[in-house]
Amino acid sequence: MKRIFSYLLVGGILFTACKSTKEENDTETAPLETVENKTTAKESVDILGTYRATLPCEDCKGIQTEITISSDETFRIKSKYLGKSEKVSEDLGDYMWQEDGNTLMLEGIDSEPVLYEVIEGKLIQLDEDGKKIKGKHEKSYVFLKD
Repeated sequence: MKRIFSYLLVGGILFTACKSTKEENDTETAPLETVENKTTAKESVDILGTYRATLPCEDCKGIQTEITISSDETFRIKSKYLGKSEKVSEDLGDYMWQEDGNTLMLEGIDSEPVLYEVIEGKLIQLDEDGKKIKGKHEKSYVFLKD
């Protein structure tokens, strides 16, 4: 009788241990589900407004740049070459969201389309491959919202 009771006790302990391990494993997968449901900038960031930065320039003190994003999916970029000219150049065009929902593409600029990563209160200019610009001037490519 003692032996049967011992087997039942050990079996009960093993059953309880297996059950709590399964619950812990279920809890461990929960963060993965949260990551998959992550919202994009397109869904959560108010991009409308004006952003400013001073871009690096080889033959001047910098290019003071202002980007205005409008609700009709258009943009305006104003640029002034500091220490070189008082003239302000202006480009107008359309913007569109990339598939990732976190990147804007500005089209209609004299050069090729320009990509920007969208973060609350910031536009970060990306290189032609859609990657962040690295190096000693990388902070210069961060446009801050007014």
